[in-house]
Amino acid sequence: MTKPLHPLLSISAIVLLSLLTSAILFEGLTSSGLLKNQYIEFGGAAAGFFAALYFLSRWYDSIEKRHSAIEELVARNTQLQDILSKVNLPPDFDVPPSFKPSIDYENSMLFCYPQDWKQEPMKLRINSVYSEDPLKLQPGDEVPGKFSVVVSTAGQQTFSLKEVVVVCKKANISIDELRDELGIEYSEKNEAVQIPAERLFNLLGVEGKSRKDQIYEMVNRFSEAFLGKIVKSEIELVNGRESLLIESESTPFGGVGEPLIVTVVTTYLPESDMVFTFSFVDNLGDYEKIGLIRKQVLSTVKFWAS
Repeated sequence: MTKPLHPLLSISAIVLLSLLTSAILFEGLTSSGLLKNQYIEFGGAAAGFFAALYFLSRWYDSIEKRHSAIEELVARNTQLQDILSKVNLPPDFDVPPSFKPSIDYENSMLFCYPQDWKQEPMKLRINSVYSEDPLKLQPGDEVPGKFSVVVSTAGQQTFSLKEVVVVCKKANISIDELRDELGIEYSEKNEAVQIPAERLFNLLGVEGKSRKDQIYEMVNRFSEAFLGKIVKSEIELVNGRESLLIESESTPFGGVGEPLIVTVVTTYLPESDMVFTFSFVDNLGDYEKIGLIRKQVLSTVKFWAS
């Protein structure tokens, strides 16, 4: 709620508007008028001035009353929200002074946080993992195709300092540059420290470019470091949105068997600052099959504003 104007500013504005009104009426439009009661009598521009002053002051008073009423409603609404937030609390649960409860119904968890702190939305979850039925695989096909969808808030995903160092070395970024950007000296003692992706955009992304370009470049750098041999990196449209497609070959777990083909499609939505990551994995012999599944799945994707 905005603060009301200082009384002196309000009075000054009303007086100036009254003078302007009388000037226009009695100078520009050559009007005439008379204002009188049992004590005083004014004519001409003075009458116009006091008449305008009277009506403007009445108008200002009505606005002030409405402003005060709105402030009272906002305060009452805040009070009711505070009461409602405690309705579903366990009877033996006490909320500390100046704290608010936060109830996570999905994960059955309850905690409190300072009431003057702002809750920032963060999403990082796997929508699901989808897999071929192992009982329906063709003879000789030992790897069922899989794909997953991960939804995350851009910039809030974290990586260990060790992972970041690996990516930097692969991208020919020196440890000194890393230290200067993050303000952290790398050592075995702090290699597990978690670094938010937001702090890596300038280092691993494209400095000065759009947020989407920075995110896609950072994804590209991590893919080069961890996904194996990159065989394709290009832009693909998902529901009309420019998305980054990265395809790579990697050895299967244990190093035995046919190479795997991994295709990762990353879509950034600037209106919600969300990143959707679609990952498709199968053995190299099923390259065309998993490629067709990917195209069919992505052709059905629809995004809409929340």
